[in-house]
Amino acid sequence: MVYTDSLGYCDAAGMKKALSDELAGHYEIMGNNVGIGSFHLTTQETNYIYSRLDLLGSSVWKPGILEKSTLISKDTVTKIFHRSDIPGWTYFYQHYGMRLYSFGKPIFLRNNTICIFYFGYGCGDLCGFGSLCIYIKENGCWKNKYTIYSWIS
Repeated sequence: MVYTDSLGYCDAAGMKKALSDELAGHYEIMGNNVGIGSFHLTTQETNYIYSRLDLLGSSVWKPGILEKSTLISKDTVTKIFHRSDIPGWTYFYQHYGMRLYSFGKPIFLRNNTICIFYFGYGCGDLCGFGSLCIYIKENGCWKNKYTIYSWIS
């Protein structure tokens, strides 16, 4: 697994817009594509989330947080995809692997029982996926209960 030290496919402004557009803080909890409940984010929680999103652009992951993985800096990623001698993905495949992952620092709410988390990956010029989700802790396990937005190419 190869991952970058900071977000590369999504920015805090896009996450803020998705959160503000999405039912103004009212989220339907889904189970097997059937609504099973809902919860609301308070104004205080929403403001806290926005303040944490503002910090994501300056957050940098350290090497070694994921076993059997390689960390490459955002600067290195930029250099790879701005090469003039070889297309960026061709170079990436030859030297690193088939996918480049990025993820934001989780934002925890309500005594660490709710988590907002972004992850994504690129795998080619028209190949990738990303998702901003709300996870809820149930019986000690994190469950993806709501996807705020996702993209695919």
